[in-house]
This record gives sequence, C-alpha cells and structure tokens, in this order.
Amino acid sequence: MKVAVLSGGGGGASFLRGVVASADPAEVTAIVNVGDDLEVLGLSVSPDLDSVLYALAGLADEERGWGRADETWNALATVESLGGEAWFRLGDRDLGLHVVRTQSLRAGDSLSAVTARLAAALGVETTILPATDEPLRTWLETPNGSFDFQQWFVARAHRDPVDRVRYEGASDARPAPGVLDALHEAELILIAPSNPFVSIGPILAVERIRAALERRRAPCVAVSPLIGRQPVSGPAADMLQRLEGGTSAAHVARCYPGLIDALVLDEADAADADAVVELGVRPLVTKTLMRNAAARRALAQRLAELGADDVIVGSRDADRARATAEELGVEGGRNQDIVGDAELVVLAVKSNATLETAADLADSIGRTPVLCVASDLRFTDAGVLPGRHQGSLAEEVARLVRAPVASGFQSFAAANVIDGDPGDALICGEDSDAKTRALELAERLGARAIDVGPLANSRALEGMTSVILNVNKRYKVHAGIRLTGLP
Repeated sequence: MKVAVLSGGGGGASFLRGVVASADPAEVTAIVNVGDDLEVLGLSVSPDLDSVLYALAGLADEERGWGRADETWNALATVESLGGEAWFRLGDRDLGLHVVRTQSLRAGDSLSAVTARLAAALGVETTILPATDEPLRTWLETPNGSFDFQQWFVARAHRDPVDRVRYEGASDARPAPGVLDALHEAELILIAPSNPFVSIGPILAVERIRAALERRRAPCVAVSPLIGRQPVSGPAADMLQRLEGGTSAAHVARCYPGLIDALVLDEADAADADAVVELGVRPLVTKTLMRNAAARRALAQRLAELGADDVIVGSRDADRARATAEELGVEGGRNQDIVGDAELVVLAVKSNATLETAADLADSIGRTPVLCVASDLRFTDAGVLPGRHQGSLAEEVARLVRAPVASGFQSFAAANVIDGDPGDALICGEDSDAKTRALELAERLGARAIDVGPLANSRALEGMTSVILNVNKRYKVHAGIRLTGLP
C-alpha cells in the first residue's frame, strides 16, 4: 500500500519510523517541513529533513531527541572559543551532512535532489521529500517582537507567547518534484503527531499541497500530538490554547479543516471523541505514546509494581518526563528538579549522553548517591564491542560529580526485569552507602544482589554488556548473568 506522510519535528520523525516498520519502506513517501531551515556558520541546515534521515537510517539520538547518536562537539567548542556563532548546536557528525548539502546546493542542485542522494547514501529506502525546494520560512509574531522559528524555538526557548504564525515565501512556493504525485497516488495519507502550527502548517501553506489534500482520493488520517491534552514535548499546547482557544482533540482537528477524515487520539483524550465527531471527523481512540527506551521503561514499570511512590522518572524535558511517568503510573519531572530530593539517582541514559547528563546535573545531584548503569559500546559489522580500552563510564561519572558513584545492572535484559527474574546484579563502587542503596534496589527488582568490589571493576561490568548483547543476537534470547557457588 502506498502511504504519504506529512511530517515535521522530532515527533514526526519518530512516527515515520513506526510507519516504515509496519509497511513496505519503499512504498512510503515522507513530505517534510522546511519552515525551520536556516543557515548556520555558512552552512545550509534542514533540521526536520535531517531528523527524518537520521531516524530512518537508525542514526538518531533517541535520548536527546534530536541530532545524531554518538555525537561529539569538538568543532562547536572551537567555534565558541573563537567567538563564533554557537547558539545552534551542531555536532561533529552532523556537520558532515551539512557540508555536503551546502556544497551541492551551491553547485546548483535542488534541495529535493540533495535529500534523495543523502537518503540513498544512508541506505534509506523511503522517499524523503522537502515540501518545497524554494525558500519558505516560519515566523512567529509575539508580544516581544517577530522571530524566525529557530530564534524563537532555540535561542529564546519558545518562551514568548505566539499571537500569529506566518509562512514567509509560501505564496510563491511550489511543491517539490514528487510531492503532488505522492499525494495523488497514495492509498493512505497520514499527518504525523507534529505541532499543527510550526511543523505541519508550513507544509499546508504551500497552496498546491493544501489543494491536493482537499481533492484527495485516499483517506487522510491525522494523529493528535497531545496526550491528556498536553504534548509529549514542545509548545503545541500553549499554541493551541492561544491560537485555537483550547487543547482538546477537537481543537487539533480544527487545525485541519476539510483536510482530514479521521483523527487518532490517545486513550487519555477519549472524552473528546464526541466533539471531534461534531466536526465531521471520525475519532480513533488508541494508545498513542510509543517509546523505544525499553530498559528504562522496564525498570520503572517493575518498580512501579513494587511501590510507585518511590519512583520518579526524569528527563531533560519536563513534558517528556511527565508523559513517560503518566504511561508508567509514576511521578515525573525535569532532571534538575527531581534529583536533589532522591535517595538514589539512577543514571540510565544512553552511553553517548551519560557524561553530558552527569556534568549537567552535578550541582543538582550534590551528594546524592548515583548508580550508573550505562556501558560504552561500539556496534560494528562483526558484532558489538566494548567502546573503550581504558577506564569506564562510571569512573568518568565519578570524576564529574561530587556524589559517591556505584556501577551495576549492565547485565539486565529489559524483558527479564519485567518478568521479575533479571538474574544476578553485580554492583561495584568505593562508597558503602552508594553500593548498599544499589544492592537494595537490585533485590527489589527480584535479582540476587552481589557486591563485586571497587568502582574500577565497572570496566569489567561494562565490557560484559557487549558479550551479553552478542549472545542475545546469536541465540535470539534475553541473556543475563548467574554466578555459581554462592548461596
């Protein structure tokens, strides 16, 4: 079945990954917002196109929610030290893509042609199209002035209330080659759970794209970006409240008048279904929050069963934390706001974000014991390998924070944690209080908790993760560790 998806923002990229997992990727066409595009340090940057490219190529940083995984920041640090423009964060790996795009555009290639070549180079089968090859930029009118999207969203942290959204260049913009064909030939058209104003709005501002949707042959289904009338992240709720007068599913549907046949809304918004029907749109109620951080979710779910009042889920983004917490039936909040009152901080982010997170939270954590569960790994064609030859992530975390640090849980499989039989929990550390708290946590999870000595042994524990992952892949199991000879 041929599917066309209108996408923008990180939510759109994540949604597309789900679409191509359930359909033939070669039959899917992504029509992507370019209203966020900008020039940084002389380079042409297309954030939403890049988010889709990275998501479908398996390169996206899921923890940060943007950019590439395993990113480094040496170039940006140099730029900043020399007094250059550093407010828009471009990682070293990300820069490579922007250099190639900029060179091609300056040579006269269109944005759609460049995007097609990048997708092919990254092994992406899905067709990825910019909504238009021509300049189209989103501007926000606020009480504090008029700002282009990135200045408002990134530089000013979208703190200014929005009175109006305009799309500069939209009146002259033509659909990129292939866009109208994709909409005409589609057997299903989807609108991703993206912000209707700044992610989908710029696409619909291209007159011929909107007209094609109005004359659609196939059903068009939008997915609400709200759960419990709040977005998973970003300013969608504030914008809906100010520009549409509310944050119900019906207010989302009103953003797409005459353009959609159905609206998918979360179970938490089921009470809004009748109001959606009154707009002539069919409501489809289901569970809409989908996440891939299986280990973190499994840990929180299992703890929630044992005592939900003891668990608080944290994230850099407070909205994301609350959404995850609501899914799990626990509390949630911004990392900096929750770690200070905790008895144990479990640092359960991906390895590439572990050190950055620890450094960011060092002052907030204070002297609260920390359990580091991450492992530095390299994924190669030959298999999973340890990511470092000296030291460990846990030891580096200990150098970044004032708090005592323990290391452990690296051998846990998410499925085994959910089942209540994760195997042995090997815990190491220098501080007896940190180790004791980690050992007690392991026992609550159903594990046999074992003290394996000083923090330097985290090198062995982290290295063991690659062994277990290779075993899992080879034998299609969820392996763990059990030591013999112990009572």
